[in-house]
Amino acid sequence: MKGVNPTITLLDVLNKIFDAKKAFLWKLAQRYHLTPLQIQILCHIHKCAPSANISAHEIAQELYITRATMSVAVKSLVKKGFIRKSFDSSDNRKQHLKLAAKSKKILNEIKRFESAFVSHFSQFSPNSISTATGVLVQMLAFMQDAGMVDRVSMCAKCNHCSKISQTTFRCELTQRTFSIDGMKIGCCRYEKIKAINE
Repeated sequence: MKGVNPTITLLDVLNKIFDAKKAFLWKLAQRYHLTPLQIQILCHIHKCAPSANISAHEIAQELYITRATMSVAVKSLVKKGFIRKSFDSSDNRKQHLKLAAKSKKILNEIKRFESAFVSHFSQFSPNSISTATGVLVQMLAFMQDAGMVDRVSMCAKCNHCSKISQTTFRCELTQRTFSIDGMKIGCCRYEKIKAINE
């Protein structure tokens, strides 16, 4: 009998986790008369709120959607009272998205969902978590390098990050030194590394 390929099994597990999260987002979106994409937009604004202003364009890049799709989703969220727009103080052409109080209930439900995962992870050793994180971070970097995705806003691909050694990095914005398993994914201050000819 032929053995099971562990790489295929890992992909199957990742797909099942994605499916479970999609199902959760669909159910949550239906309860609030939103789409799963609109829920993702709220989550991204919430994640960025403490450290950075975020624009619709930046979120569209992060979620791999077109500006037109983002525009429709944002208009609906504004109309339903979940977000509001504010103008950049230094450039009136730029608009930032802010959460309205109405979005708090949805974000609390998502926090409870994610807390269940965090709680479950506590049963694993820090070394196991570190190894798994390192493998997945390297997978994301590969996906960007191979052109599978346009953008992965993570430290290793950020202009603010410098590589100190093979496994150690430093963020010039936060002055934080970290290893591969300490990389920030989906950083709101991400700035793509410019190619020499750009």
